[in-house]
Amino acid sequence: MSRTPIALALISGGLDSLLAARVVHDCGVDVRGITFDSGFFHLGKPGTREDEFGRVHPWVAHVEAVAAQARVPLEIVDVSNDFYRMLLNPAYGYGSHVNPCIDCKILFLRKALERLRELQGDFLITGEVTGQRPMSQNRTALDCIERRSGCHDILLRPLSALCLEPTKPEREGLIDRQRLLGFSGRTRKPQMELAARLGIQEYAQPAGGCVLTEEAFAHRFLDFRKELQPERELTHVDITRLRLGRHFRLAQGSKIIVGRNEIENDWLEQYCGNWGLIRPLECKGPVALVSTPGDETGKRFALGAVARYSDAPRGQSVQLEWIHAGVTEVLWAAASPEEELIAARL
Repeated sequence: MSRTPIALALISGGLDSLLAARVVHDCGVDVRGITFDSGFFHLGKPGTREDEFGRVHPWVAHVEAVAAQARVPLEIVDVSNDFYRMLLNPAYGYGSHVNPCIDCKILFLRKALERLRELQGDFLITGEVTGQRPMSQNRTALDCIERRSGCHDILLRPLSALCLEPTKPEREGLIDRQRLLGFSGRTRKPQMELAARLGIQEYAQPAGGCVLTEEAFAHRFLDFRKELQPERELTHVDITRLRLGRHFRLAQGSKIIVGRNEIENDWLEQYCGNWGLIRPLECKGPVALVSTPGDETGKRFALGAVARYSDAPRGQSVQLEWIHAGVTEVLWAAASPEEELIAARL
């Protein structure tokens, strides 16, 4: 009796990866799902199911639901440290902002190949569709990704298989090529029709989704990278701070982050580290972090910014708490002029 082939499907949370895994599963293959936590899908510690406040990450809940619809078990793997190192200097560069799409796919496939070998599996599955994304899903990029990841001939792209040369699992009869598909181009209509035929009704609509494609984040990240010392590695705390609040850079180098809502305030306090922290005492308002607590100019700027964005009446000084190195001071500050804040805003 022949062994049931084992495949590992990369689950991104989108419709394409869902369909790819489901199509192969329905061909009688033992499909396992894997998703990689790069450190950008939620604000909590990478590789965790819940955040520091005991809440399930929405991204985790979503990919778990996607895997359930694909009818495959799911494993979530933390690859954040490798991803951060790659992000600083991607071999194939960035897309429109700081999205290293080709390097990202190569990294994820290398990690998937490691896991496939541990499972003694036969091939990998992705939801890539030829021609759907101009940077990472043209034929040249697809070939490069397959070759550089070490997955040549065992990487099956079920949605576009009929547009590509047969892979080893197809040639060896581990899966029937005639049950695979020939989707290509940017239209989503074939995927939506397939989802309807499979009874899949709930799935994420196509969107950017990736923080690295956002102009505001790219501007902050490039500013951060310029200031980063060569010997220091990028960390999850760095990334989380970059994703939160209003950002200001002062001429002498101080970085100030001011929260925009209660959730951001909670996270800023959680990831304060050795930065200085400011919060209002007698009115509602934001939390602020100051990268160089010993810099009086940065401290004064942050005090004025918190006063400006607080709920205190305009023209009224605000009582604030300054915390650094276990020492707490109570200070008063007037709101900074709007033009001063705009001049330093990232």
